[in-house]
Amino acid sequence: MRLTRSCTYRGPAAALLLGLLSLAPAAVRAQSGPGAPGPSPGTPAGVTNVGIGTTTPDPSAALDVQSASQGVLIPRLTRTQRRAIANPKPGLMVYQTGSPAAADSAGFWLRGPLGWQFLSPNQPVTLSKTGQQISLGGGGSGSVTDSDNQQLSKAGSTISLTDGGSVTDSDSQTLAATTAAGSTTVTISGVTGAGASVVIPSSADNLGSHVASQNVQLSNNWLSNDGGSEGLRVDNAGNVAVGSTSTLELGYGVGGKEVNAGKIGYQTFTADALDVVGAGTSGSNRKVKLWAEGGTELAGGLRVNGLAGSGSRPVLADASGNLAATSGLLSRLANGQAGTATLSSCPGCGSAPAVYTVTFPTAFGAAPGQVLVTVRTQNGQTATDTFAATVKSIGTASFQVNIKRVDANNWNQVLLLDWLAIP
Repeated sequence: MRLTRSCTYRGPAAALLLGLLSLAPAAVRAQSGPGAPGPSPGTPAGVTNVGIGTTTPDPSAALDVQSASQGVLIPRLTRTQRRAIANPKPGLMVYQTGSPAAADSAGFWLRGPLGWQFLSPNQPVTLSKTGQQISLGGGGSGSVTDSDNQQLSKAGSTISLTDGGSVTDSDSQTLAATTAAGSTTVTISGVTGAGASVVIPSSADNLGSHVASQNVQLSNNWLSNDGGSEGLRVDNAGNVAVGSTSTLELGYGVGGKEVNAGKIGYQTFTADALDVVGAGTSGSNRKVKLWAEGGTELAGGLRVNGLAGSGSRPVLADASGNLAATSGLLSRLANGQAGTATLSSCPGCGSAPAVYTVTFPTAFGAAPGQVLVTVRTQNGQTATDTFAATVKSIGTASFQVNIKRVDANNWNQVLLLDWLAIP
């Protein structure tokens, strides 16, 4: 053995060290240097680090062991033995034997400031505290056990609490789990308000796999794509609401569909109206079909834009049920006027006709082309006189008619004149 400077060896540890050095004189070197800390009992005076398997131990290491075919074997303990160590010092390391699949995994364990920590071969697991929040981090598997042998463990994405139900950090804040009535409550002591605890039902919904195991309660919240206050809303009676600026679109995603086809919306396209847009591929072929074998009732008026035109016109249905506005006589009749006028008696008419003027209820824009007239006696009269009626002239506001008794001269009864004016 060769030392860089003379040293004095004392105590049993010195004897053991001398024995080791004597067995490997070429592989063991003890070094000292200026400014090195003073020797501790049982070590050579002035020695700051020791190398095994190297003549130049690293200055940063108190013990530098190097080998190309061997390793360092630290104490091996069972789980029970490790947990029975009295007052373990932070930094203490052991290798725990046993099954890797056990709750308290086999492998290297390091005593930290908060308890034992398993050194995962995949990724470190750390117990940390930020403010009042205690968390177990790391992507692998592992656990932390406090001084009372309560263990917080992590396997993959699952965090478990065993051996007593709680873990307490150095500031006496406790993460606890209690089970009652089929549910587990996780609580952090020292935290108040809504975040103090979390209740996990035994049959909690698993929407992560897109399957709900019980009814989903919205609690007056919206079912929305972006989390905003729009979309669908369901009240306690089961009524489904669509947001005021939203539309219900039937056939969403159908190829070739016109962009607005299938939409139902409140004032979406028309003010103060419920808009219903039929299905189709363009704005000219959209259709809506109703199946109402029991009948259809409309409360209010009906306007058909396809039948719009000038004036009033009758609407006829063809054999297929198609409606269309008519032209010709029926259209003229639809825009005409009719009425009954009372004609006074004419006891002094003689053989000359009597002329009467009848006023239209509503003036025409142009004088009607025809006025059809007929004369009759009032109801309850038994006279058998015969009369002839002839239209004398037609204006926009009235017409004149000649009345003449055919079977004799003069008449003493009041007559009724039925008339029909056709534009």
